[in-house]
Amino acid sequence: MHWLRNPSPQGALQDLAAGHGPVTHETLDRLQPYGTVRLIRAALVTAGAIPPRDEQLARLEDQVLRIAARVIDPGDRRTVRSFATWHHLRRLRRRSQPASYEQINSARTEIKAAAELVNWLRQHGTTLADCRQHDIDEWLTGTAWLRVLARTFLAWAVRNRHAQKVKIPARQQRLSGAGIHTDKRWNLIRRLLHDDTLDLRDRVAGLILLLFAQPLTRISTLTIDQIDDDGVLLTLTLGAEPIQIPPPLDDLLRALRDRRQGHAAIGRTDSNPWLFPGGVPGGHLSSHQLQRNMKALGVHARPARNTSLIDLAADLPAVVLSQLLDLHLSTATRWTATAGSPAADYAADLLRRADR
Repeated sequence: MHWLRNPSPQGALQDLAAGHGPVTHETLDRLQPYGTVRLIRAALVTAGAIPPRDEQLARLEDQVLRIAARVIDPGDRRTVRSFATWHHLRRLRRRSQPASYEQINSARTEIKAAAELVNWLRQHGTTLADCRQHDIDEWLTGTAWLRVLARTFLAWAVRNRHAQKVKIPARQQRLSGAGIHTDKRWNLIRRLLHDDTLDLRDRVAGLILLLFAQPLTRISTLTIDQIDDDGVLLTLTLGAEPIQIPPPLDDLLRALRDRRQGHAAIGRTDSNPWLFPGGVPGGHLSSHQLQRNMKALGVHARPARNTSLIDLAADLPAVVLSQLLDLHLSTATRWTATAGSPAADYAADLLRRADR
């Protein structure tokens, strides 16, 4: 009721009431502001008044048109839209699960980089079709961080004969990256297991991160169907094979499943499939909010996950790691190799020095 007293939702609802015909997603797409309409849309979907849709993907489709509109040359504009449609949108539409914010943001950033590149080439007296490697090298000397992200677009353009054989070199990927000391990891685990003053939701999320190396984007979208409980044995399915959860974590998972509570004023949490319900009706907690919650507990997601993966990879074969944690086999193999190499000991030594 407090929200409904605000001018923004009042205006949006008045616009809906003044319209003609049924309320559809297309009707809502014409309303502003986005945040208000997002909540109204979620309430209508939760109530069954309109069908669900992938909102992140729908918003990206709209943003593609806006990004392409900033491209100066009509031919370049068509090329950028083709890249967005056939490389990114087609791949995202084929997913069985809705795309995460991070996946959508990555696609949007690469499409922006494509638009920037073709405009830059025009402004420097050449085109995508005629540019040479020295043009690309000059493009990379700029200060904008976006420039290296045009690599995906350029590779796509070469494959589809929109450009000659030019490329942006891949950035060297480091598997492990920064981490935390193993002792710190176990201290955090002990605190989350036994400190009853902490929020139950944050305790369970942090433990899944620290024990099973799950990214926050995956933790935030866990459902209660991934928990199997016969009253004695509780398992959690993260990959192809379920994981038997030992005490006391099994009791924490049971408590969260039975007492989970979101912040949405509309819709019942017990009909919500998410283990971590969020503030949008029918939605799950966002990975960004989960990240903020973890930081408040002293758990920094990426370093903690890196250390967890190193420790798990040191004890488990790659195929087992892949099946339990939903990692691609090649990724699990690289983590296993990293964990068993002298470089892992060297990295651990560096972490110990950093902690001092």
